[in-house]
Amino acid sequence: MTSKIHLLFCLYFIFFIKSNAFNITAILNQFPAFSTFNSYLTQTQVASAINSKKSVTVLAVDNNGISSLSGKPADVLGKIMSLHAVLDYYDVQKLQNIQNRTTILTSLYQAHGQRRFLNATILNTGSVVISSVGSSSIHGANLVKSIFSEPYNLSILQVSTVVAPMSMVSAPSPPKIPPQPPAPPSKQTIPTRAVAATLPPIPGIPLPPLPNIPIPPLPNIPLPPIPVIPLPPRGPTLPPTPPTPVIPPPIQPTPPIPPTVPPTPVLPVPAPATSNPASPTPAPAPAPEPSDAPTNSDPPSATPQNAPGTSPGSSPKPAEAPPADAAPGAGTIVQLSLSFSVVVSALTVVQLFIVV
Repeated sequence: MTSKIHLLFCLYFIFFIKSNAFNITAILNQFPAFSTFNSYLTQTQVASAINSKKSVTVLAVDNNGISSLSGKPADVLGKIMSLHAVLDYYDVQKLQNIQNRTTILTSLYQAHGQRRFLNATILNTGSVVISSVGSSSIHGANLVKSIFSEPYNLSILQVSTVVAPMSMVSAPSPPKIPPQPPAPPSKQTIPTRAVAATLPPIPGIPLPPLPNIPIPPLPNIPLPPIPVIPLPPRGPTLPPTPPTPVIPPPIQPTPPIPPTVPPTPVLPVPAPATSNPASPTPAPAPAPEPSDAPTNSDPPSATPQNAPGTSPGSSPKPAEAPPADAAPGAGTIVQLSLSFSVVVSALTVVQLFIVV
């Protein structure tokens, strides 16, 4: 199966090469009217460059139209021959139907790294003129006919004259150097035949035949078998390493912030009000009731003005007011102070719990 595929590939490759390969020299040999043009292509090696292209158009000139190139230097002749090879396929029908009645053709000639171009123009008469581009003096040629055509590979078109700038066509030919006459033979020259005749022949020394030494065959030394080295058994499988616990950094205890408890305002306790009532007026003594006992003519020894505990001429002592334990409203203020202290203590405990 592999040999069949290889054979088919070789046949396809040979067919592909033959379908794209051509020989411009062998084709022009069939047309004797272009023998000079064919000879110039071979001399300048432009024929080899044409044969290496896949698609090319050759602008051939017959022997009468190319006679102006006779005697040109080899470098000038090579430039002109390169201008007659276009790097694309053009036949007569394609040139007669170009758009805008003009087009640019790329030639094989290359100078200073740049290609030289040709200009194909359709005249009002319908004929096609091909000329060189980039020169003030242009030497153009008319398209005559098609000589040979291998579609999309090779096209040979006949033009009326050489397609080249006038400077190349009119370049002077190098002067021909007349051949020098042969130098007269010198008197001291010895004829070769005479020298050869005087020399004795060299005797031939027969070489002894080389001895036929048989080469012993190489001994068939068996190679020792390669010992198989057993691999050591695998060691016990280690248990997986437990993950290292991540120890959080110690948290520094925040020092408790002492609560700012405002001092308990000390409310002044009002002094008890002292009442100064007016001294009571002593009540008049009650009149003695009349009795049937006989009265003494002597006056009583004691009178109301001389009562016990009083001195004559002094007023009676007023009664003392009962003492008051506290001023009115003092108990209520003390209770409010105690309640405020309890609330502040509760708030302090809550604040310390939140901080911790």
